[in-house]
Amino acid sequence: MLERHPHLLARELENELGLRVFAADDGWTLDATNEIAAAAGV
Repeated sequence: MLERHPHLLARELENELGLRVFAADDGWTLDATNEIAAAAGV
């Protein structure tokens, strides 16, 4: 997976699916509350 450049794959998926896609790194955390609020337009 790392050889395929995860950040580039995430960008391709975003363009293809029209959804926000994240390429996680070791130790990375996601604040799901903020992401859900942003997606809901709050």
